[in-house]
Amino acid sequence: MPHLQWLDLSYNLITEMDYDSFKNTKKLQVIKIAHNSLMEIPADLFRMMQYLRIVDMSHNHLKSLPDNLFYDHHIERFLIFMISYKLLNSN
Repeated sequence: MPHLQWLDLSYNLITEMDYDSFKNTKKLQVIKIAHNSLMEIPADLFRMMQYLRIVDMSHNHLKSLPDNLFYDHHIERFLIFMISYKLLNSN
């Protein structure tokens, strides 16, 4: 799926993702993986996605995020990042 630009995997009971889950979708601009059961995200999950602008990982069971999750392509400048209220307010 090399030309795919929008992918919604929300509400799929996903519990884990491999670091290369999106290796053939390099032109993705929007990824929604909300309302799943993810507890962690691999640091390299979005590494090759230079067009990525919106990531919705809200309503998962994330405890933390890797420091360099969006580092390689300066994606954080373009990103609308929605994390669940629980993660933002946890100690």
